[in-house]
Amino acid sequence: MAVHGTEYRMWADLAGRDNLPAAALPAVVEGLLPDGPKLEPWQSDVFKQALPKLLARLENQPLRDQLLAMADARTVGSLARQGMLSSQDVAAILARGGTTPELVADLAQDGTHRRVVADRWLLDALIRRGLSLVTAELAAFGAANRTAPRQAGRYWEPEGWPAYETLAMLVERVPQQWPDLVEDPAHDQAARHLLLDCMDTDKLGDDLLRACLPALCLPEWEELPLPQRSQRRRLARIADRVARHPRLQELAAPGLQDTVATIVKRGRLLHAAQRADRNPYQVPALAKDLAIISSDSGKLAQLVDLVVALPRPTAVHRPSSFDGSAPTPKEMLSSDTRVQALAALACNPI
Repeated sequence: MAVHGTEYRMWADLAGRDNLPAAALPAVVEGLLPDGPKLEPWQSDVFKQALPKLLARLENQPLRDQLLAMADARTVGSLARQGMLSSQDVAAILARGGTTPELVADLAQDGTHRRVVADRWLLDALIRRGLSLVTAELAAFGAANRTAPRQAGRYWEPEGWPAYETLAMLVERVPQQWPDLVEDPAHDQAARHLLLDCMDTDKLGDDLLRACLPALCLPEWEELPLPQRSQRRRLARIADRVARHPRLQELAAPGLQDTVATIVKRGRLLHAAQRADRNPYQVPALAKDLAIISSDSGKLAQLVDLVVALPRPTAVHRPSSFDGSAPTPKEMLSSDTRVQALAALACNPI
């Protein structure tokens, strides 16, 4: 229980007495810590004066962490220059975040802390800087693709989607931070996209996958122009994520199904597949994607009919000294996109 008023100064003076029993230190610490998250202005100066005396005698690490959490960066830097901080203190200070460059310089002056600073703070700073850049790119993505170019070719792709594969190599080193990163309001969505696209599914627990659900269906792509193209690419990316993390089929339902239905409708994807000039590779690709993420039996049945109706593949044998051996029936079967699509549809439990 914190003390107040004149008693606070008395307890601070008590903390500096050499004859204070070590057993009494926890009670003194508890009295000097505030009831709320911060010290009152009138408490700060008194607390700063008592802090070095307490740290000089206090060995209990959780109590040291509580005291240092109440100190500002300048005070902590002064303690570091005086050599009053242990490696455990420095690790806890860096883990709390909000570290200033000046404080990092003060901590790094001590050779025993230099490696801790490099391992903890530098890596954390790089990750957070990278996520900030990805967040900015996500915000700019919609604006950059609000309107399609006048002459959008058949291979048009939305521009400016972040590339975070390199950043993912750093994030992979700190799995203990992932739950905090996906809930940090400054860059939560960037962290979710990165984890879904770059991390192995066995490294992501169900709770973490649930935290990533707001990014699963790429809401940044929802209003992009040329929906027949943009929504088709969006659907493919969602299918890739669900294939990578199969548990999402259950964790994301029924919201995933609603979004998939909206994408198919807005992009008129089945209508495009039914056109007479349909590409024999596009229909199987759509069938395989929807087989992974859709539970609409009607649409899946339509796709079965469309895939079956595709022309059978043919092989033309042109003997040439540059040709290898003639294709075998097994090789032709394995390269038949229709067979692959039908196999994927057959694996859908619907």
